[in-house]
Amino acid sequence: MSQPQPNNMVLESHDLAIGYLYSGRLPLVLARHLHLTIERGQVIGLLGPNGSGKSTLLRTLAGLQPTISGSVKVMGQTIRSNQVRQTARMLSVVLTDRIDVRNLTVFQLVSMGRYPYTDWLGRAGSNDNDRIRTALEQVRLQSYSNRFFNELSDGEQQRTLLAKALVQDTPLIILDEPTAHLDLSNRISIMRLLRTLADETGKSILFSTHDLDLAIHTADHLWLLQKGGVLLQGKPAELMAGEAFEDTFRTGTNEADQNMVSDYFRSLKKRSVEE
Repeated sequence: MSQPQPNNMVLESHDLAIGYLYSGRLPLVLARHLHLTIERGQVIGLLGPNGSGKSTLLRTLAGLQPTISGSVKVMGQTIRSNQVRQTARMLSVVLTDRIDVRNLTVFQLVSMGRYPYTDWLGRAGSNDNDRIRTALEQVRLQSYSNRFFNELSDGEQQRTLLAKALVQDTPLIILDEPTAHLDLSNRISIMRLLRTLADETGKSILFSTHDLDLAIHTADHLWLLQKGGVLLQGKPAELMAGEAFEDTFRTGTNEADQNMVSDYFRSLKKRSVEE
């Protein structure tokens, strides 16, 4: 895995609080005092139980919803939810929502990722088309340019959306559960692709997932977001050595369920040591 170089910061948050703002009443805060950093070429995996605020954290870092307090900077520039075009030049986002697109080819859909750089009519130039073709090659879809997006398999659609993020030409790519709708083979393939892209392009990648095994083997660092807003950070091996995973995912009150979670992580640690 790539080793990030010092003084090469891509993203940093300072005293960040995330949640939801409401008119006329107090905000709902899911986590606070978050000091997060991502360096060039790093792959960060965000893990946590349902309802812990993973998607909210990603959307806040991406400027898709406002912070409760604190700040987020990408390449030294503050991310604000009302500066869409400026933000689109610093980071690209792939959300978990399925896209129902008809009558758009793979090339046409990927070309939409160039919108921060096109003229006011949205016209793409020869340089834009070259970048689109390069992105399709990077995700191994160069022969799919003229295929309709809605006719692709789930794995091919996810690669197309990743290519769309790549052509935005941003130092940071954020993905919310990129393997959510995929079978095992495609989940492994997408994770390997993310690792390869970070290593070969130097882009930083932040993704959330429920695939613990794949995250442990893919990411340089993991963020474990617990219910209640506590966020643990570290290298996968460091977090595996303690009980960080158990503390994060052992959320139920049923003793049998808690024991099942503990048994799972004991097995996971044993496999990691054997490997």
